[in-house]
Amino acid sequence: MRLGALFSGGKDSTYAIREAARAGHQVCCLMTVHPISPESPLLHHPGTHVARLQARSMGLPWYGQAATSAEESDESDALDWMVGRAVAEHRIEGILHGGIRSQFQRRRFEDLCRRHSLEAVAPVWGRGAGYLREIIGAGFRFVVVSVSAGGLDGSWLGRVVTGDDADRLDSLAASHGLAADFEGGEAETLVVDCPLFGFGIVLCGSPVWDGYRGVLEISGAAPLRGL
Repeated sequence: MRLGALFSGGKDSTYAIREAARAGHQVCCLMTVHPISPESPLLHHPGTHVARLQARSMGLPWYGQAATSAEESDESDALDWMVGRAVAEHRIEGILHGGIRSQFQRRRFEDLCRRHSLEAVAPVWGRGAGYLREIIGAGFRFVVVSVSAGGLDGSWLGRVVTGDDADRLDSLAASHGLAADFEGGEAETLVVDCPLFGFGIVLCGSPVWDGYRGVLEISGAAPLRGL
């Protein structure tokens, strides 16, 4: 099936592309909405401006659209605009997303598909214990770009998550009740290298930590091959 991928640049939307390709689908383009609010319940917020470079590394066409406000209806309008273009220009038959357990996201993305008479494809939906290690083991390198949960402090910002970190997150999940795969919004990530990429990406940025939550303020991103 020809798919357009909803793409934030994070681990889940990127890994979903890999899994969709393994299942025989053709990912034709990537679509990124830049939300205004970091509190958006639907969309990944930090670092979405890096998605254009990630798409270039994957050799895929990319559509980006900024939401005009923090209202859910405006985010939906931005999604509709991009999907309409993808249907017209790439003849997509379905929309790929990287949702794991959020029923809210799943319903919204399925509604989006219905509005455009497309199928929803969610290859990582329902992944459970071991999912983070699966991604790491598949050669995905991803950086933590925001944290907003008890147990996660500023030391996580800018960190490339390793297998040892996955062990630490399991311990934090037990002691603090957070989701070790960040599906509850505990943290956000950006993929800087993976088997889908033609080149790795170097991020330049500074961590900002207020004692409870923090973000890696990304000032630049460049292809690793150019350094």
